[in-house]
Amino acid sequence: MAKPQRSGEYVARFGFNRKAVLVVLCCAAFTAACILLPDMHVLTRSAGLLLFGVGGLLFLVISLKGGVAFRADEEGITLGNPPVGVRRPELHVPWASIDEVVLFRQDAGAATVPHVGLRLRPGAPAVNTGIDRDGRVWQGVRRLVPHVPEDVLAHSRAISGWRLDEERLAQALDVHAPHVRIVPM
Repeated sequence: MAKPQRSGEYVARFGFNRKAVLVVLCCAAFTAACILLPDMHVLTRSAGLLLFGVGGLLFLVISLKGGVAFRADEEGITLGNPPVGVRRPELHVPWASIDEVVLFRQDAGAATVPHVGLRLRPGAPAVNTGIDRDGRVWQGVRRLVPHVPEDVLAHSRAISGWRLDEERLAQALDVHAPHVRIVPM
């Protein structure tokens, strides 16, 4: 059962979505194949059961955990981390440091990945983003979204495994930070 939200608070959580259903169904199919195919080598069968059976079950449990992806409350904005994948510190940014909430898209071949980022006010205290801006990974990410300013990209998260409700976000901003605006990019 979800906790009731406080007045003006907006919380989006990671959860079980269509992508998770597809992954779990594929893992179940491969697990069934590993069990039912009679001529499979024992090492291949064992590896398949471990990868798809145990891995799929682990993915299911992690998907159901539902950690905080995004929170806007009286203290500021929190950008969480996906339950699987690259681990970065959660970003907790107070309202006094935020100038804009920026919505942008990353082209990923045939699809696009929506993101939410924060543009900090000039002179705002630094926030630990967990990013090595001199590293190759960062340089690769920069090439994928050249239209997004570096500071916004560093303070952003992909909207994947959760949904951003722009109307509820706007309501939370009206209540807690009327000086902050939502900017599409």
